[in-house]
Amino acid sequence: MLQAIDHLHDGTIGDVYMARALCYKWRASIGHTPVEAVPPGVNYDLWTGPAPLKPFTRNRFHYNWHWIWDTGNGDIGNQAIHELDIARWGLGVRFPVSVSAMGGHFMFDDDQETPNVLNATYYFDPATARAMARVKSGAGGR
Repeated sequence: MLQAIDHLHDGTIGDVYMARALCYKWRASIGHTPVEAVPPGVNYDLWTGPAPLKPFTRNRFHYNWHWIWDTGNGDIGNQAIHELDIARWGLGVRFPVSVSAMGGHFMFDDDQETPNVLNATYYFDPATARAMARVKSGAGGR
């Protein structure tokens, strides 16, 4: 990866202006989980942090919290962010000046709130870098 990025930056393949970051990681339905008592030894209020303190369910706790809006943002912030970081590294850019995204929760009748299919386009300042990164993320929840 280091050699590939070096080649991008030294112009081996010319002017790189766009990268596609793909995350097609299958996620099965998280199903529906009932409200239950907080497990012994868990400080659920501390774990929840600034998010609204809602009744405890397994889908609001470890790992599945990614799929609940109060605590997560779906696979775009869970897995796809890693691919996006590599794309930004290759493009030589830092932070986008605008982002456009479209998607939704199209699969499964379950507790997941965040999109399980999402396309996002990131635009970077053309004065410093003529670049665009596209991210596709999906499908399902873990």
